[in-house]
Amino acid sequence: MGKYGVKKTTFLMMVLSIIIKFIGFLRSSVLAYYYGAGYISDAYNIACDIPILLFAFLGNAIVTAYVPMFTQIEKDEGEKAALKYSNTIITVFSIISFGIILFITVFAEPFVRILAVGFDEKTLELAASFARISSWCLIFITAERLFICYLNIRNNYLLPVMVSLPMNILLILSIAISSKLGYEYLGFGILIALSSQMFFLIPSLIKEKYKFYPCIDIKNKNVIQTVKIVLPVLLGVSVNQINKIIDKSLASTIAVGGISNLNYASVINTAIQDIVIFSIITITFVKISQFVSENRTEELKKMINKAISAILCLIIPISFVVIIFSKEIVTILFMRGSFDKGAMLETSSALICYSVGMVFVSLRDILIKVFYSMKDSKTPIRNSIYAIIINIVLNFILSSFMGISGLALATSISAVSSAVLMYFSLKKKIGKLDERNISFLFIKILVISVIVAAAMYFLYNILLINLGIFISFAITLVFGVLLYIAFAYIFKVEDIKVFLNSFIRKIIR
Repeated sequence: MGKYGVKKTTFLMMVLSIIIKFIGFLRSSVLAYYYGAGYISDAYNIACDIPILLFAFLGNAIVTAYVPMFTQIEKDEGEKAALKYSNTIITVFSIISFGIILFITVFAEPFVRILAVGFDEKTLELAASFARISSWCLIFITAERLFICYLNIRNNYLLPVMVSLPMNILLILSIAISSKLGYEYLGFGILIALSSQMFFLIPSLIKEKYKFYPCIDIKNKNVIQTVKIVLPVLLGVSVNQINKIIDKSLASTIAVGGISNLNYASVINTAIQDIVIFSIITITFVKISQFVSENRTEELKKMINKAISAILCLIIPISFVVIIFSKEIVTILFMRGSFDKGAMLETSSALICYSVGMVFVSLRDILIKVFYSMKDSKTPIRNSIYAIIINIVLNFILSSFMGISGLALATSISAVSSAVLMYFSLKKKIGKLDERNISFLFIKILVISVIVAAAMYFLYNILLINLGIFISFAITLVFGVLLYIAFAYIFKVEDIKVFLNSFIRKIIR
């Protein structure tokens, strides 16, 4: 882990994630201020999603295969062979990305129509014009994600977390500038901002002495093995992305601004998970891949138990806070400029429904990584297909009387089913985990969270009599954190005590 230990690296990643996600919230807030929840923001959000969506189809599958393959190749054949493999993967999939970009450039309007069937002609045309520009960053995003994986393998976790910093700053600037020069320039802002992430990594790659050179050795056995892994993983990733496409497409039919309101709720929900879970999954995935390659099953089980325990300790209380204070959170983040009360109520309602499944989304994501580290992509695909069927059925049922909140609730319910299926599948594969302690921990955290959330709600309403929303919520949040820590010591929640004791020692040093 270099000069940092696992716990300190995890903590630093969380701090950096909080800072970066705060700037991400600022970006969404700036968009809401200038464009509210209307056709321009809907078109912009779809255009931002397209490169990320395309990467999610292709890039996530590559990344999932890259880490265990690189680790195994370096162990068996040495660093030189591993680097050649890395450059081949980057070159081949950059060429594929270029082909996808040309397709989107030519067929932008039909592609956007699939993503948002409810768009009128004006919104469709604007979104398509943005998409033709923004999709060109796909080549840079694919390379950037693979470079991040390489740096993670080299125990460099902190700088890769910061790649979103220049991106968000550039997006904020582009939104502000477009309000003066014209919203037509928003597409160029997306292209420049998303592409900047790769260039931000270059100093770290130079420091690690990584030398990129174009290489197309498609007959190499390792490349062939990667393709064998990627194809089924691609199917599994596609299933999840199809789910998101259906969500946004249905949101576009519910109301003008439906995509934006759903997106604002999703931004908050995703940011919370990224801040807390991203650092855990990033470090865990590399370690799990190493344990799998070395056949260290007991260490693998311990790592999975620790990851699950960390998720329960952190996400359960956060979920309660978000559910109780959803309106306050949305108001503080977005309630200004063109973002009106109606948009606030729609967004906060969707946020509550997303929060219901927050724990299970986190558990699902970490369990999927475990299967992929074992080069087992069939199990996640099979379970994902079951979950997506549930999600699609519930989307149509719940959205018919709950609107966009129904789409968010359907996502949460499908996440619950997926996480449960993944857990029992993993149990069959590697044997029993520490279920007794995990169940006991779940009950303790649940009880503590209910008590703390009730106390926070009571305090907030008292403070609100004389103080504003922001000050009242900030004080309540600090109070809630301290009360949660106190109860963790009273109820002897060892995972939290160990983390806090480690943190205190670091501060004292």
